[in-house]
Amino acid sequence: MWDKLGTDRQNVTKDVFKWNLDSNGEIKKFHGRNREEHEIQHEQHHESIHQHLAETEAHAVALSSENMKDFLNRYQNTIVDYYAPWCIWCQRLSPTWELFARKVREEEINLGVGKVDCVAHAQLCTDERILAFPTLRWYTGDKVVMPDYKGDRTVDAFLEYAKTRAGKGERQLNIENDEENHAGCMVAGYIMINRVPGNFHIQAKGIHHELHSAMTNLTHTVNDLSFGVKGETPGRILQNNPIFRSVPEKYKRYTNPLRDKLYATYEFHQAFHHSLKVVSTHIDSPGGFFAKESVMYQILEQSQLVYYTPVNIPEIKFSYDLSPMGVIITKEGRHWYQYATTLLAIIGGTYTTLGLINATLLRIFKPKTL
Repeated sequence: MWDKLGTDRQNVTKDVFKWNLDSNGEIKKFHGRNREEHEIQHEQHHESIHQHLAETEAHAVALSSENMKDFLNRYQNTIVDYYAPWCIWCQRLSPTWELFARKVREEEINLGVGKVDCVAHAQLCTDERILAFPTLRWYTGDKVVMPDYKGDRTVDAFLEYAKTRAGKGERQLNIENDEENHAGCMVAGYIMINRVPGNFHIQAKGIHHELHSAMTNLTHTVNDLSFGVKGETPGRILQNNPIFRSVPEKYKRYTNPLRDKLYATYEFHQAFHHSLKVVSTHIDSPGGFFAKESVMYQILEQSQLVYYTPVNIPEIKFSYDLSPMGVIITKEGRHWYQYATTLLAIIGGTYTTLGLINATLLRIFKPKTL
């Protein structure tokens, strides 16, 4: 979240919870609060190693659409590094991957070790549904075996993983049918904000990977988004407080205007940005019994589809601005004598009207004397 017109970044993850969703949108796994990713160990290399590898022939085979299938069919098992040259994590992995490939050759392990430059061969990486860099993927023949490698990035770790996986005979999965591996997510919670303009972003990212921006789909549904007192939503207040029940519906319907709305993107490099104008609405209740719950917030929203450049990762953005002006709704009561005065006025008016009607009718229908 960025506060004060984007000049002050705030930590908002304390009270935000995350869940994995399956392909049907049902909750699959709870991620908890501020769950950190596994700390991956990286191989430490001396500068001489980088120089030596640069001067010698590469041990990991560079793959493309032309030679990919033949290379996969040459070995019973293959592991491929999908990388982007600009990715810092890919740069750190590169010498380790070459040393690992050399070890595989020296120990005569029946394993193919390849690498794919996803900048030079973007279509191949898109077809393979590469979502982040680096992605280390295992193949048995030309079939993908999921999940992708998530462990330490050291030569010893790679060797242990390769020997173990080849020996266990992991089940084969076709990536086109493995939708559960690319499930969605749900975030829920609340954030505390100051009464100044600001915005908060929702973006997919990892601490050991660079996301593939071309494969980022930010289609989303806003189940609930409202402003109010901590721990209470306007819906609950309106339901439980008799003062709010008398508030006209034209005010209530703006307390959560984005509720259950779907914002779908059908092309890459797109995302919806939402602009929210928040207006405080004060309900003036006589006696002050409900004074603590006498404020609700109406939202005027406008959403638009924003286009990103290919190198930027799309994000869902909510910009909010709390209006300095507010709305006051007053419900006025009436004393008993006001009802009595009104009743007498009605009776008197009715008597006078009937008298006028009677006089008119008598004048019209009274028989004339000769």
